[in-house]
Amino acid sequence: MNSLSLSTSTISLVINDPSKLAIPSNLGMPQEIADKILDQGYTHGFRTVFIVNASLAAAATVASIFMIKQKDLTRDDEKKSKEGIEPCAENKEKVDAVEDDGELTTLGEGASSQ
Repeated sequence: MNSLSLSTSTISLVINDPSKLAIPSNLGMPQEIADKILDQGYTHGFRTVFIVNASLAAAATVASIFMIKQKDLTRDDEKKSKEGIEPCAENKEKVDAVEDDGELTTLGEGASSQ
């Protein structure tokens, strides 16, 4: 803002309250200068912050790819326990052997216990 030949009081007003640039005539400057301050100053600043954050996120992603070691989630005793279990029939309906008034009800059909 110094290159725009603004007074130090105007510069401090803009820095302390950037919303004053919405009506630049109150500060005694034309709209073109206010647009230039907003475009070059704040837009450039936000762009820089965004690029730095995106770069840090990319670096964190790359670091996590190389630093997180792959772990095998299977256990040694899992194979032994699977060999000892008989395979269950798939899609077999479990029947609840409770008779109410001579009817045989299945689980999931609203069997009630009284």
